[in-house]
Amino acid sequence: MRSTLKDTPGPLVRAWVHIKGKTLTQVAINAGLQPAACRIALGTAHYAGESAIAQYLGKTPEELWPRRLADRAERKNKAQRPAAHREKRSAK
Repeated sequence: MRSTLKDTPGPLVRAWVHIKGKTLTQVAINAGLQPAACRIALGTAHYAGESAIAQYLGKTPEELWPRRLADRAERKNKAQRPAAHREKRSAK
């Protein structure tokens, strides 16, 4: 499943925002975020910036960054599983 997921390229997202009439900085400020939040979200995971961009474009973050969000969910699921060494300690 992971190999079929592709994130929307950052330059394309930036172009869509510009076509709608704003800059990434304006989208971030209007969402109550730091001015660089949406610019950061184009290159790396930044949940608030991703959400602000997606909302402005009338999409969900999952539509724009499906692979990034799937990876995030996978990491979260791994973190919630108990580690083997923790189970051994609690059994004593």
